[in-house]
Parts: sequence; C-alpha cells; structure tokens
Amino acid sequence: MTLEEKIKQLESSGKIEKIIIYNEVFKICYVERNTNIFQYFDDYLIILRDFLTFESNPQNHIKLSFTDSYLIVVKFTSNMNNLKVLEKMIFLEEEFKAIITDDAMIAQLYQAFGQYYFTSNNDKKSIYYLQESLRLIERAERNDIIPGRYTNLGFLYESKGKFDKAEALYLKGLEFAKQANYETSLKLAYAAIGRLNSARNNYQKALMYFEESLKLFKGKYPPMDKIAILVNIASVYARINENQKALQYFEQINLDYVKQNETDMYYSINFNTSVVLINLEKYDRAEQNIASVLEHATKVHNSKLIIGCLINLGRINNKTQNFEEALKLYDKASFHIQQEKDERQEQIIYQNLGILFMNMKNFDEAIIKFRKAEELAKKQKNENQIITILENLANCYQKKRDYKEAFLCLQQTLKLNKKYDEKLKRKEKELNQNPLINSGNIFHYAFKNTRTQISNEIARKIGCPIIGNSEKLTKAIQQSFLSAKSKNVSVLLRGESGTGKELFAKLIHYSSDRSKFPFIDINSASFTKSLAESTLFGHSKGSFTGASYEQRGLFLKANNGTLFLDEIAEMPADIQAKFLRVLESKSISPIGSNKDYKVDFRLISATHQPLEELIEKKLFRFDLFNRINTIEILIPPLRERKEDLPLLIDYYSKLIVEKLNHQKTKFTTSALEKLYNYDYPGNVRELINILEKIILFSDNNKIDSYDIIFRGEDKKTEFNKDINLNIEENEVFLIKKAIRKSDGIKTKAAKFLGISYYSLKRRIEKYGLGI
Repeated sequence: MTLEEKIKQLESSGKIEKIIIYNEVFKICYVERNTNIFQYFDDYLIILRDFLTFESNPQNHIKLSFTDSYLIVVKFTSNMNNLKVLEKMIFLEEEFKAIITDDAMIAQLYQAFGQYYFTSNNDKKSIYYLQESLRLIERAERNDIIPGRYTNLGFLYESKGKFDKAEALYLKGLEFAKQANYETSLKLAYAAIGRLNSARNNYQKALMYFEESLKLFKGKYPPMDKIAILVNIASVYARINENQKALQYFEQINLDYVKQNETDMYYSINFNTSVVLINLEKYDRAEQNIASVLEHATKVHNSKLIIGCLINLGRINNKTQNFEEALKLYDKASFHIQQEKDERQEQIIYQNLGILFMNMKNFDEAIIKFRKAEELAKKQKNENQIITILENLANCYQKKRDYKEAFLCLQQTLKLNKKYDEKLKRKEKELNQNPLINSGNIFHYAFKNTRTQISNEIARKIGCPIIGNSEKLTKAIQQSFLSAKSKNVSVLLRGESGTGKELFAKLIHYSSDRSKFPFIDINSASFTKSLAESTLFGHSKGSFTGASYEQRGLFLKANNGTLFLDEIAEMPADIQAKFLRVLESKSISPIGSNKDYKVDFRLISATHQPLEELIEKKLFRFDLFNRINTIEILIPPLRERKEDLPLLIDYYSKLIVEKLNHQKTKFTTSALEKLYNYDYPGNVRELINILEKIILFSDNNKIDSYDIIFRGEDKKTEFNKDINLNIEENEVFLIKKAIRKSDGIKTKAAKFLGISYYSLKRRIEKYGLGI
C-alpha cells in the first residue's frame, strides 16, 4: 500500500487502529526518505497522548508498535544527521518510559542516543547510553541487530586515547562476530582493530586487519564505509614511508562523491593526502592543502583536526629547517592538546618536539621530550611507537657520546622487535585458521567452532541459518560456496527428504554474482502435461482455451538468476526432452508466440532418488543427467552428523519457544540422550516437528524422556496434528500424559488438564484406562 493510501486509511480509523497504521506510515517514509515523517510523528504523538490519558497501561502490541515507530523516526533523524531534532527525540524517552519495554528496541534507541552525545562532545552521556545499549542487547540475546554493539563504544574510548579499554571491546566484538557469524560485525571489528593498531603505530598489524576488512566490502556495503577503509590503509602506508602505495589507495577514492555526502570526511582525506605529500617532499602543495583543512577545522571547531594540521605544518617547517616557526606551531598544538586532555596526541607532540630539538642539535632537550613521549607510549602499551622513540634516543645518546645509554636503548629495541614479531605471527595464524572462501565477488569466512558456518546476512536472505559444524556439513557448505563462484555451472544437490536441499540451493544463489536477480523454485513433481509447458515457457494471450492473459514462464522469470528444480527425478519424460533443448539452446519460445527469447540462468536441481537407477529403467534421460550434474553436492542426513544435534536442538527449541510464546524449555539428560539415539528418517524437518510437538504439550519448562514420542511409538495414543483429529484418542493421550506428569496423583493431573478431579475420574472409567 502506498503512503497516500495509508494516510487516507487514517481518516476512517479509530485511535487504536491509527496507532498501528501510523507505524506503517513511518516505515514507508523511512524507505522513501520522506521528511514529512516529522509532521506525521507530531500528529501521531497527539493521538497517543490522548489515548494514554484513558489507558495508562496499554496492551503489549500497542507498546511494541509505539516503540518501533519511535525507533524508526529516531533512526531516520540520526541518518539525516539532524542533531536538533534528535535532541528533542531523546527527551521523549523519559515521557514514554512506561511503554518502552522491549530490550532489543531500547538498545537500538540507546545506540542512536550515544552517537548523538558523542557528536555533541558529551562523553559521559555517550558512554552511559552505549554501555546501557550493550547491556540490554546482551540480555535480549539478539545476535541479528546492532552489528557495531562493541565497536561503537570502543571507538569512543579509542578517540580518548584509552586504548586498552577500546582493544578489549574490539576483541569482544571480533569474538561476537565469529560466534554469531555476523559478517557486518566482523568487518567493523577488523576495521576497528586495524585503526587501533595504526594509532599504536603497529603498522603491519594494522594493514593486515584493514585488508581483511576491505575484502568484505565488495559490492555489499555503502561506498562511504569502503572509502573509510581505503583512507586508513593509505594513511598507514604513508606512516611506513610507502608513499606510492598510499597514493594508489587515495586515488581509488571519488572525492567529488565524498564532498557531496560527507564534508568532514572530505577534509579528513585532504589532510591525510597532505601527510603523503609531506613524505614525498612536495611541501608547497601539502602546505596549501593543510591551510584549507585548518580553515575548515577552525570554522567547525574540530580540535583534533586543528591539532593535526598544526603538527603537520610544524613538520613541514622542521623539514625545511624553519625551526622557530616549527616550535611556535608545536606550542599552539600543545595548547589545544592540554585543552582536549588527549594523551595520544600529547605523545605525538612530544615525539615531534624531540625530532625538532634533535635536528637543532639540542640533544639534552630532545632526550627530555623523547622520554616524556616514551612514558606516554608505555602507558598506552604502544610497543611499535616505543621502538621508534628508543631508536631516536639511541641516536641522541650517540651524538652525546654516551655510548652506554645508547647501547641500553638499542638492546631494549631488539627485545621489543622480537616480541612484536612473535605477536604478529600469532595474529597471522589466527586469521589463517578462519579462511576466506571466494564465491565470485563475495567473500565468506569459514569459522570453526561456531553454531553456523554461514553469515547472518546470508542466513537472512535464504530464510534461516544452516546449523552445524560437523565435517560432512562443512564440506557441503564449502562446496556450495565454491559452486557459487562459477555462475554458469549446473549443480545437482543429492540428499534425503528433510536435509535442507532448498536451503543449499539458496545458499549457492545468494553467494553468487546472480544474487541480485530472481531465485525461482518449483517442484518438478507438480508438472502435468497440460500445465508444464505453459508454466515453464509461458504463453501469449489467446494461445489456447482459457489463456485469457499473457503469462511469463519460469524460464523468463529466472533470467539472469537461478532456476531451482526440486525433485527433478519426478519430471515427466516428455518435459525432460523439452527442458534439455532449452539448456542446450539457451532460448525459449512461449506457447502461441513466434518470438524467441534468450535466457541465461543457473540451473540447480535436487533429488532424493538414485538417478542412475532411473536412467537404467529409462525413466530419466542420460543426456539430461549429464547436463544437470556438472557439480554434485551431497547433503548429509542427520544420522551421519549427530555431533550437530545439540546445536540444532538448542537453536530450534529457542525459535519454537519464541514462536509459541512459551516459557523457556530445558531438556533433561535422559531426554537429550533419547533425542540423540534416534535416527531421524525425516532428518532436520522431522527433528523440528518433534521439538515443536513436545514443547507445545509441555506443562512446565522441563522436558523429560517420556515426553518424547517418535514416529511408530504408541501409535494408538500419539497425537499427530497433521492426521489425527480423533477427539477421543487425543483425550486419552492427554490424560495419560497428565497422569505421568503428576506421578500418578489424579488431583494434580486434573489441574494440568484444567478439569475437576471428578471429571477426570469419569473419563478414566469411560475409556477403561484402569489408572
């Protein structure tokens, strides 16, 4: 429904209906970036306040609807960078605190509030909201939202020079990304760790993480996010004096695009480019560039950028031996640093002053400055920076002929270098343990010891995660990623019913270059002679009796995308021949049309039947078989990957409990043992059905072995919601279950069943249960 239709719908609706409809209005405005959202929200608040005067504790769905509406408008305001409106939005939280009750939604609100206060330089409130957001989202156990839950708070600490706190959060964010297989979180964590190591002058380590982060940006994320990584990589190369590489990365950035979308970033890039120009000894261009950036930084009161400009102007003057001017610029920078209380920049200014005095041959003063820089670097645990400072100190002591101190400094340098190299090797080993798999333009991490080996982003696209990390499942997943890399290769998925062949088909599609185009699936068993041609090829209007409209066939609908044929063994023989011709010619002609259409799709087929046997019986064409199985992937049955059962039970139990609005469920050891020892002929699909049934009928939060009834057990009394609608049989089943649950105490059993003791007694006698 369009926005206009929703607004019209509001006119004829009651208050409660309006509250719900407005939620849909805000969603449409958010997608369309319609700034009328603010006026609609003001109108909405009038209705809501009026409603709350009569109903102070509304029903839960009204609370959730309001919280969702509030969150949408806050996100919209934050994305528009409208700080004045966002400040007003924050004050609304106190007014409506009583009806904002969902932890996950509140966590998202607090993220926006924390970012606002960070922008407003209110660190205390920013830390409060981001910490609260983190606490709430951890309590809500939601892994699918707020990918920057750890890195956002970490960045705040990093910007204040509190590197240890920042690092702890970044590492926690990395661990979260791995455990949840959340690719966006992984990208943010790698970028953050890279940035932190860059700040600590651990440049090789920084590059390693930045490059890992950059791999995940391909064709998936906003251009500005990728630009930020390119800037960071270029800046690191500048710091290690690989200025040509730095320029290569800067040249990949579209500065016009940046200027239109992010003015502050535009000047930041210009500033970083100036650093490269200084290193290339192009001082005039660098000075001109920095002067422009300094003017902007002064205008917007960006103290950090002002300090950076002053330090680099000081560097230019130092390098051109204009020492007095350099000292004045460093003094100005020092004043701003004292105001900001930024220990990181304080360490940088002392180091630059040390270099200045060393160039002036005032080695005593240089040593004093270097020692202060060393003290701050040690406080920040900035090992690489300590190495650089010690090398400069050794140089100063040598010039003074104090060879003993020079030797001690060099000895410390050697120890730190060895320690740093060992840490770098450990980090490289860690990255190698979780290899990237390239599936075309998309990279996927194959993490070990996780619940699922596919990312949350891919899981959302295919409808659910693929749970498990057994060797056979891992092989099938990796084969799927590799199949995705070749977009024209036909894939045959083999596996029993219920193993999830359609999920793997979607995994291949959404991991490939065809992911932006349609995924069309059809069950081959549904083909009939009368409908198959029309369904596959389409037809023109009037081409046969009943063809009252033109219909596009599945071949055309799947063009550029993927056609998934489930149970291909069931395809009728005459359709097999026509299908083969399409695969060979890559063109189709709809029924009743003289026009040929070129089609380009990847074919993925699936079957649980032995096609080789069907070929021998002349039920399946050998030439078609050769066309559809360029790559064959076997999806393992559940009985062959029993080690995945605990993960599957845990995941689907939580999902079912949430869907049924049921209390949290625990399984006894005997229950888990019974579930483990069953062979699951229906595979994962059967496991889900079993869990759904036992949770639905559980009277408390504990599942025991006797609560679990498998197919074929106690056939007379088993309740099967699909086929058994016999009231008497179901009543017998429930009575027996209640008696077992109550340990034979009939009064307690009657309470479980919601009937009186005498009603239960009459039913026991009626059915001759003899209990």
